Amino acid sequence: MIGTWEKQVKSLLQACAHISNHLDYTKASRKADDEWLETQLRIIGPVAPDADASVPASQLNKYFR
Repeated sequence: MIGTWEKQVKSLLQACAHISNHLDYTKASRKADDEWLETQLRIIGPVAPDADASVPASQLNKYFR
């Protein structure tokens, strides 16, 4: 009976490790995407000192496809 529990616990730990690894990978890959998008929005955003730093919807739309 203990052998069955040990196998189930090991399976559960492996599943948790797999999920954790996937989340770490996703976080790292999304960080690069977010940094790229942030840079692009800074480039196309208003440069005037009194500008409200908003980006037109027509410009934003192309980044969310």
